[in-house]
Amino acid sequence: MAALDNLVQQGDVEAALLRPLTDSEKTYLPTLITQADSLLRARIPDIDDRITAFNNSAARGIDPAVVTAVLAGAIARFLRNPDGATSISRGIGPYSTTRSYSGSTQGPSPSAVGALEITDDDVAAILPKPMFSPGRTIKTRPRHRHGWPL
Repeated sequence: MAALDNLVQQGDVEAALLRPLTDSEKTYLPTLITQADSLLRARIPDIDDRITAFNNSAARGIDPAVVTAVLAGAIARFLRNPDGATSISRGIGPYSTTRSYSGSTQGPSPSAVGALEITDDDVAAILPKPMFSPGRTIKTRPRHRHGWPL
């Protein structure tokens, strides 16, 4: 099946940010949408088929509204923190600012700087949860009155 176009739109990103985009952000948004779509399709190669399956009431389908929300959240996350800092602290007194980056003690890690990312949590939010539960062990002998096994 041919890829569906634009799984997320400008209005979805603005809703995730809870504000309108600036003129600068609007300039970069088409590229960010293309990147987010491509990254998600790389992580879930059959996503277009699964969205179509959802629209046709199939069991293994993926809700397109969930996909849109997750992609809008990923783009908003990038717009809020484009350099990938994991911690930022600011001081008012002596005018100090500290930025921490994951995996690096001297500046941002190369994978985090300017990189829009689709995380494992994003993928987990999109994929339907399994309908079965894992097996459990049933203990058939009684426990000792103090909680110790016999």
